[in-house]
Amino acid sequence: MTEFVAQEYPPVTVDYDQVLQDSYGCGMFQVLLLFALSAGTLFTSMEFASINFMSEEIGFVCDSEHNVSWITQQSYRSLLNGESVDPVPSVEQCWGLIQGDPKRPFKCMDYVFQTNSSGMSNSLVSEFQLVCDLKPLVLYQELTFTFCLATGHLIMGFLERFGRRRVYILVMAGIFLTQIGMTLIHSLWTMFLMRALRGLFDTTYLGICILCEVLPTSKRMIYVNFLWIFYGIGYILTALFAYVTRDWRQLRMCMLLPIIMLPMIFYVVVESPRWLMLRGRHVQAMLNLRKIARINRVRLPRNYFRRMDKNCTIDVPMLDSPPNDNAISLMLIYFASTTDDRFASTNVFLNMVLQGLLEFPSTFLAWILSEKAGRRMAVSSLLLLASILLGGVSILKWFYEMGIFYSLLACMGKFAVTTAYGVNDVYATELLPTSIRCSALFIIITVAFYGMLIGQVVNKYDYIACIVYAVLSLIATILCFFRLPETAHLDLPDTIDQASQLKRGQERHWHKIELSH
Repeated sequence: MTEFVAQEYPPVTVDYDQVLQDSYGCGMFQVLLLFALSAGTLFTSMEFASINFMSEEIGFVCDSEHNVSWITQQSYRSLLNGESVDPVPSVEQCWGLIQGDPKRPFKCMDYVFQTNSSGMSNSLVSEFQLVCDLKPLVLYQELTFTFCLATGHLIMGFLERFGRRRVYILVMAGIFLTQIGMTLIHSLWTMFLMRALRGLFDTTYLGICILCEVLPTSKRMIYVNFLWIFYGIGYILTALFAYVTRDWRQLRMCMLLPIIMLPMIFYVVVESPRWLMLRGRHVQAMLNLRKIARINRVRLPRNYFRRMDKNCTIDVPMLDSPPNDNAISLMLIYFASTTDDRFASTNVFLNMVLQGLLEFPSTFLAWILSEKAGRRMAVSSLLLLASILLGGVSILKWFYEMGIFYSLLACMGKFAVTTAYGVNDVYATELLPTSIRCSALFIIITVAFYGMLIGQVVNKYDYIACIVYAVLSLIATILCFFRLPETAHLDLPDTIDQASQLKRGQERHWHKIELSH
């Protein structure tokens, strides 16, 4: 295998991005790191995809010895309170009137669930009988997971002082334990407990920070977008496992598959040299950079690291500018449509496969657009297109039944959002300084996930969901185009002072890193 020799420089201070360029070589370390971090991405995508299968409503009939005329819950409550009303009939076998005794309201307590070849045979709904009075608990457990997901990112923001690697390993351990715990739940309260605990642990965006901080500027976009390919793989695998097992417990067992990649984390995931340098831990930063160079088969000159600035110190962790509003809107749109199990098709398995397949071409398109048109223009254009397409979907949904044209338009809208999201992940990390990159990004994600709580409720109302997402896409377009600077081909800012100087229209005055071809 070819060994790369870095050019020997005189002992002067250099650009950190040049150090990463010199250490890159064959890129083996970055490729191994990509695969190690993919475990967290797979866990996250499979968790989101599994929501639709675990919570799927399964048809049921009431197991009763009485001959019952079924009525609505409101009619049942009115009759129970002695009010004189005309009962409204209902197809749902929850509340009724016993024939022959119309003054005696009846409430079903025993249910027989009917298997369906186009859906799950056993979900949380059927196992814990989450129908009729208990039906709202299905939504509540989803909201519990999302709320704790937002809270978990908020907590991780405060843990940044302990380093990227330690927090990543801690969170992955939490994912491992809660994934196993989810297969062992036996009651409603343990289900809510495990859903809450599982929501506290997520490594996707921490992994993006770790990956971005060890990549040269020219490689950043393509690596992060390749990481998102595993997100699509997670969707497809979850749909495949659900289709084969048709049982939510067996599905959770299959979702343990990414655990086989966990040993790689201890070897490949190193503490960010950028973060170490800002903390004044120069020796450890240089050791990590030498490890990266060694795995990449790069032989660095003996005096190479004498060039690095020994006076670098951590900046005060305060952010004097608002968070990335574009990222908040974009994350809300993306994740809310991900948890809509009928977004593009009435078949829950096909819908999830379609969403997974959209991740593959969007990855390459995000890379190409961001390099050719820049981050700001790529995100703005894609979100504007998404707004138009999602608006068209809402019109079709209102006037026509779901068909091929509807599914095509919905997939195109989701594809535009997914592609914009692929650009935005890198865009957000490039706008934030190293000293607070993770904590600031986690604040953005926390706000987005809290907003997603509303998105999950909105998804229950088919006709307004796409309208809401179309409006949010338009708002995000305006915020991105008129407020955010262009970051393509620029090194990552390390301090808050550097990040605050990067403003729209003044990018040329910022230190620009020319790409090597």
